[in-house]
Amino acid sequence: MVSLITAEQEGGNDLSCLGGQASALRTYVTTVNTCGSLDGLLAAYVLGHRPGICWHVNPLTDSWLQEHVHRTHEASVLAAIGYGLAMNAAETTADLGKLICGGLQRFMKRDPFPGDRVSFLQDIRILIGVHLVVAAVATDFREAPTWLIETLADPRLKAADLLHELAQAHVRAAIGRTPVEFTNIPDAATGSELAMMLWMTDRGTGRLNEFQVDTQSFRRQAVRAVLVANPADLTISQAALLLRVAYEVIDASVKRVAARIGNGPPASEAKSFTASAKRGLAAAHEFGQAKRPLSGGGAGHAFLSYVREDSHSVDGLQQALEAAGIEVWRDVKDLWPGQDWRNRVRQAITRDAIAFIVCFSQGSVDKYRSHQNDEVLLAIDELRVRNPQTPWFFQCGLTIVKFRKLT
Repeated sequence: MVSLITAEQEGGNDLSCLGGQASALRTYVTTVNTCGSLDGLLAAYVLGHRPGICWHVNPLTDSWLQEHVHRTHEASVLAAIGYGLAMNAAETTADLGKLICGGLQRFMKRDPFPGDRVSFLQDIRILIGVHLVVAAVATDFREAPTWLIETLADPRLKAADLLHELAQAHVRAAIGRTPVEFTNIPDAATGSELAMMLWMTDRGTGRLNEFQVDTQSFRRQAVRAVLVANPADLTISQAALLLRVAYEVIDASVKRVAARIGNGPPASEAKSFTASAKRGLAAAHEFGQAKRPLSGGGAGHAFLSYVREDSHSVDGLQQALEAAGIEVWRDVKDLWPGQDWRNRVRQAITRDAIAFIVCFSQGSVDKYRSHQNDEVLLAIDELRVRNPQTPWFFQCGLTIVKFRKLT
């Protein structure tokens, strides 16, 4: 996997800018989050499960299949099924496999370069989806991968641009299990094309030649492309690829913040917190909680519990979480003069929070009395009545902590 630079390396303010861009791209991408949408399916395939996005694109439903059962020989329908199988392998049945093979067999007999319409090879959404359906039935239908490779080698095929060329190279590499080696980065490459190269390296279908490519410069180019992107000028496929770059940089930044805030916790501690928190926050965003936020329709927030002396260290954690699209509740910004602060804090923890993050430091555990103790007790009471299968309570070490012995 190519390790992306973090936003801190690129510049101190870039993390918040990147978070804003990620939010704008996410809003745009989720406009096609509907069952069977090819745009939505490719976006879901590229992005995977992310906090704040609950995908509704899966076409492998009874109603969708019944509606399209007589169209399984069409490229768009085969592609949609391919994405569905890639995301829901366990849902493949013998009847569905037979239906797919029959439709694919009919499709393979057609001329892939029809004169009256664009070839499916020129549409990256369909091309990648068709490859996925071919891969799903390759064991029982061995002629299919060979047919697709031969079709991609047809001299009539001309890539419209570098993005389409990369998509075709990705499919060839996936079938042949030999990654494409990137020995140079074209000066005219667009942000989505750079993002496609990064995605291919993570999928194992591409590889950067670090002797011939300045990898740090390449990664910075990709990040800058995200920062200047205007969603209105992009296709959904392009936006999804750029959004993935933003998420990767934000994820890396969250890890760095968790490892470096304060005096820095041990690496294993920071890694454990980051991994468990990301899983829990993703689960909370995707599946929701039994207790909904007071606002009535929002996704809730992550409650940060800390002592006043650690406020500066917690600023970095708040910035990283918000850049990842996670709303944060803190007393310094969410409590107003004159409010019943005890009641507001109780509501923020027990009714509005999708996660409770307690931030410990040596200073906080050495305090005999603090409001943080009250918050933790409230959170423990709330934890007792919550579903144990959904992570909610997280601990973050701001410094290496030595607890006193009780005598």
